[in-house]
Amino acid sequence: MPLASCVPIPTTVILDHHDSYTRNLLVLFSQLFSAPPPQPRVGASAGIAASDVGARHVQDQERQGDGTLPARRWLEKGWQQRVVVINVDDITWERFVSAILPHASCIILGPGPGNPSRTSDFSWSERLIKSFGHRLPILGLCLGHQGLATSFGGKVGRAREPRHGQISMIRLSTSNTHVDPIDPLFAGIPSTFEAVQFNSLVVSPQELPDELQVIAWSDNGGRDEIMALRHRSKPLWGVQFHPESICSSHGSTLLSNFLSLASAHHAEHGNPIPTLPLPLDARALTTSYKRGLPNVIPDVPAEPPSYRAWRWEQRTIELDNESEMTPQEVFEGLVKGVNDLGEVWLDSARPTGFPQFSYVFVPQTTWTHTRPANKILVQHDSSNESLNYQLEGPHTLFSTLGTAQATLKRHTRRLNPELPSFPVGFVGYFGYEMKEVSMPLSTSAATVQAERTDAQFAFASRLLTFAHETGKWYATALVRLDGSSPVGNDASITGLEATLGIDEPGHKTWMATVRAYFAQPRSSTTTFPIASGTIGLPTLVPDQDRESYISSIEQAKEHITAGESYELCQTTQFRTTVDPTLASDPYPLYLSLRSSNPAPYSSYFRLPRSKLSLLSSSPERFIRITSDGHAEMKPIKGTVKRCLDDEAEDQRRKESLEKDEKERAENLMIVDLCRNDLLAFCEVQSVAVPDLMKVETYQTVHQLVTSVVGQLTPAVNPFEAVQRAFPPGSMTGAPKLRSLKLLEDLEGYRARGVYSGVFGYVAVDGTTDFSVVIRTLVFNDTQLTLGAGGAITYLSDAAKEWDEVLTKKEAVMKCFT
Repeated sequence: MPLASCVPIPTTVILDHHDSYTRNLLVLFSQLFSAPPPQPRVGASAGIAASDVGARHVQDQERQGDGTLPARRWLEKGWQQRVVVINVDDITWERFVSAILPHASCIILGPGPGNPSRTSDFSWSERLIKSFGHRLPILGLCLGHQGLATSFGGKVGRAREPRHGQISMIRLSTSNTHVDPIDPLFAGIPSTFEAVQFNSLVVSPQELPDELQVIAWSDNGGRDEIMALRHRSKPLWGVQFHPESICSSHGSTLLSNFLSLASAHHAEHGNPIPTLPLPLDARALTTSYKRGLPNVIPDVPAEPPSYRAWRWEQRTIELDNESEMTPQEVFEGLVKGVNDLGEVWLDSARPTGFPQFSYVFVPQTTWTHTRPANKILVQHDSSNESLNYQLEGPHTLFSTLGTAQATLKRHTRRLNPELPSFPVGFVGYFGYEMKEVSMPLSTSAATVQAERTDAQFAFASRLLTFAHETGKWYATALVRLDGSSPVGNDASITGLEATLGIDEPGHKTWMATVRAYFAQPRSSTTTFPIASGTIGLPTLVPDQDRESYISSIEQAKEHITAGESYELCQTTQFRTTVDPTLASDPYPLYLSLRSSNPAPYSSYFRLPRSKLSLLSSSPERFIRITSDGHAEMKPIKGTVKRCLDDEAEDQRRKESLEKDEKERAENLMIVDLCRNDLLAFCEVQSVAVPDLMKVETYQTVHQLVTSVVGQLTPAVNPFEAVQRAFPPGSMTGAPKLRSLKLLEDLEGYRARGVYSGVFGYVAVDGTTDFSVVIRTLVFNDTQLTLGAGGAITYLSDAAKEWDEVLTKKEAVMKCFT
């Protein structure tokens, strides 16, 4: 279609009611430009009043001889400056009316938890409908759809059964008195089509005001429920389902129809159609990233064009491994016990079918972050002295580490580019309570916490890497160049990167030690014995016993049935006090854990000065980011044991998992949440789902896995990306913010700590890989904790959920026996 026939997207404001799926609407907008939408059809008698919302204008001005509308092609250029997602609680009603509304051509009222009759859930959106709905086209989705009904006196009640992540057959309303009765909102869409629901409440058809008309239904267990509404005389529509879900059909067509109706309404009434970019202050409120907006994390000042100051070199060599040293041997020979600052082993203990690497290193520096004081304790391997940094103003641990990493990347030259790049850089964890930084509204006033450690990171300036597929070893170091010094204003603010890296003499000494170790015959090395059977199984006491946990599950199910959440990931922790000898060196226990419960994201992270040890056998990746900004999240929801002695039964289990409606619904809920999270820091057009609910087969289990990918916008640092996606949706449920608040109460306002957070690394070059902290033993001095839990839906059986918690706990605790 010629560019001249393209029209700009009407300026659209999407209001987010704290849902975890709202930003996914941006993907529908991006799909409008890939191909012309289907040609909507308007009959001679469309079954609606000719004066309704521009229908007469559509028919009289644009209808072709065959009764179809010309395929509308939207102009792609600049569309992201005309579409903005704003959280309703980020702006007052008065400011919205004065600063945003004059620029808006139409409004989309996004989904959200709760009940539209409550101001705390629907905010001032009802006021918007009542005050401006006569002249401003509005489309309500889910909660917005329900709010459309309640704004005119309708009622909402509980659905026959909640439908969360389930695909429904939507049936458009029909009439025997008209040739073409389909509402223009559904033009070009089949009379029955599939869409995803995330709702426990529905609009009551018995109490629907006369001015509202039902235009779509669905069948819920034998009961018709309203799936779409329109106002008979005002430009207002609502749909109960989620057109933006990855498994909904015809979402972009529905959106295109709404935008066409909005344009037609303004044209019919002689109103100028706002298509200019929204003002910068309006776009600055967006919950998604837009080009040209200020970065949350201050970037490092650019170097003068004629000068590039290399302050570090990243050097990698391939080692001679004729003795075929294993990661365990190298860890024990070159890392364990070298100093009291720490010892780290990122251990791929279970094959995944993809290239795997194991990394071992002795930290050069560690950072311990405490809240609510918001301080960073810095410790170095060369000194027992500690330094305290007070983070002030907008600076957080995420932004401070991000600035340090950005400085290092800008001023580091990589040698040996023909060899793989390995992650010298920042390795550690963000505990679950860092949600108070990433999602400040998630913590209620009832939560009173003493000073606590919420995150710890170690810096790997020297790293040994084992490539499992080839059996090769590599040595990588970050070397400070002669005359190097702290760079720029960021270094003077934090100083975190100023002393990182080793000098030339230190590099030579380290390489000599490494080469000497690998040159010795393997027969001369010894390994630690596995602790299995030598420690004895400790008695763990849960924070919630069986009765209390089951009661909490029933409360969670009631919250879900009432529409407060779609899914709640409820957890508890088991605790005990261990012998000081075990606490001072749990490494033999880790060897037992990696043997009894191998996992692709196993890790051993010990910081003796902090008296912290993490022994992890996590199977789940949180996020991976390549050095060029390609991000991937890979949620796992759905696991079944393999039947290795019966091939036919094994295949049956695999196929059963792939078709299991409950497992697919749980997976879909997290998939759409991950898409929404990525859209907070990725280019809209890049967010995609290349693998949706595929069964991956491993040594002992089949798992239902989805891959969600995106490309970071240029201004976003990897630490900011982690912050914007944190905490992991698989450990919260959805919508994320409301679920976090509900879980605080359900779990008795106890801190989860390291459990449910993320552990991994951000390399100097930006390469990032974090796992979800599950199946992990946490030692804080002599206190041992182990967390376990599960996703609660309205279908959950409370007793079985408790049994699942015990099963997960026992799988880890096998390392003691």
